[in-house]
Amino acid sequence: MNRDNELISISRLSPQNKTSGNLHSFNCKGSNSHAYLPQPIPFNFNFSIKITISLYIYIYLSTTLNNMIVLIVILFLLINNSTTDAKIGINWGRRSPTKLTPSTVVDLFLQNNVSEAKIHSSDDEVIEAFSGTQIGLAITIHNLSDIKSLPKAKEWVQKKIASFPSVDIKYIYVGNQPFAEARFKKTSFSNVVNQLQLIQDALNQCGYGEKVKATFSHPFSGSLKPNISKPSALMPYIRHWGIYRSNGEPKYKIDLSGQGRDIFPTAARGINRMPERWCVYNNDKSDLQKVMQQFTIACDNADCTSLAPGASCSMLGFNENVSYAFNMYFQSKFQAESACDFEGLSQVVANNPSRNGCVFPVEVVRGVLNLQSNSVNKFHETHVVFIFWGFMFLVLCNFL
Repeated sequence: MNRDNELISISRLSPQNKTSGNLHSFNCKGSNSHAYLPQPIPFNFNFSIKITISLYIYIYLSTTLNNMIVLIVILFLLINNSTTDAKIGINWGRRSPTKLTPSTVVDLFLQNNVSEAKIHSSDDEVIEAFSGTQIGLAITIHNLSDIKSLPKAKEWVQKKIASFPSVDIKYIYVGNQPFAEARFKKTSFSNVVNQLQLIQDALNQCGYGEKVKATFSHPFSGSLKPNISKPSALMPYIRHWGIYRSNGEPKYKIDLSGQGRDIFPTAARGINRMPERWCVYNNDKSDLQKVMQQFTIACDNADCTSLAPGASCSMLGFNENVSYAFNMYFQSKFQAESACDFEGLSQVVANNPSRNGCVFPVEVVRGVLNLQSNSVNKFHETHVVFIFWGFMFLVLCNFL
């Protein structure tokens, strides 16, 4: 898996059927009609349901009409249902330390005729980039702890919806994986539903209830087929965690129009990058404990995900692993000279150390604007420990 870049992934969005799904059992309170209840985004169409409906119609009509007319009616229904306007959309995350500017990413969507997008963010800068594009947008609320009352929810709606009248916001995701988070934090699942209803009530009272729906991610237990398991080393069917590299170049061929053509998507244009400089390990092995300490510090404060087993840089040796970590930290600090010190173990070079499909990135200008506010940019501690012990294994192999 390659996680060294923007998390831009593809998904097929089902037609805009905002009344399908099942939230009736949640017993949402209030006097709002069903049309104003929070709605889950429908996953994919089950044609067996449509055929069943058609058969019911057949049974009813066959008592009064001749078989030929009934057959015509059934064919009409099946054809009508099978041509529903499904759309291809893009999931856009911002976990990479090297972030393309929002305007650049939206330009990519327009170049590739992407008509729907989901962003794992509600930052003003990101939402504003979609102004006037007519791209249907789903945004995500992460700071749910700040929205615990209806007045606060209405304030959020006014700030994020009313402030951007030319952005076609269709859905508001209440958290990224709210039920998983509730299980992890040992809180009640009903809190998630209450939060969902709170946001929808705010949308209703602010006059956006017909246009914008509050929702959350579809529960996995209700959508996955029993014969499909998670990807493994023997079955890595997730090619990458993103379509584009950090420099805006596509990684692989994919037709975003849905026509199945053997083409690359359009590359990003007008990217401003920092100078072609990299921070690398100077191969000083006089104190390996210090090397490992500095390696850990670098990965604690930058994205070393690509060094994990099976990732795009997992084939690197001892020196290259250290260099990759040092460079990721160096680039995240916009190539500040003080960020390439590591107690005398590093140096700045002009020769690109990238090799064998492992890209040592160069920071994009204005790429990292809000590291402190974006909590997902830091590499998870357990992953650092995992890579650390893999790094220790490389050390032993290097000297045996």
